[in-house]
Amino acid sequence: MVFKKYMRAVLFCLSNLVDMLVYYSYLYYQFFYFMWLCGDFMGFTMDVHYMV
Repeated sequence: MVFKKYMRAVLFCLSNLVDMLVYYSYLYYQFFYFMWLCGDFMGFTMDVHYMV
């Protein structure tokens, strides 16, 4: 019984972690996309390409 409860808690934490990762990677992607768009105007795209 205790093991089942523990497993449920672990699964809950893992699902939350995955949600957080997806959310933050999406924010990260949005930020880089914005930087890339700005780079078109400032000639910054090459710097971004070299960084990635």
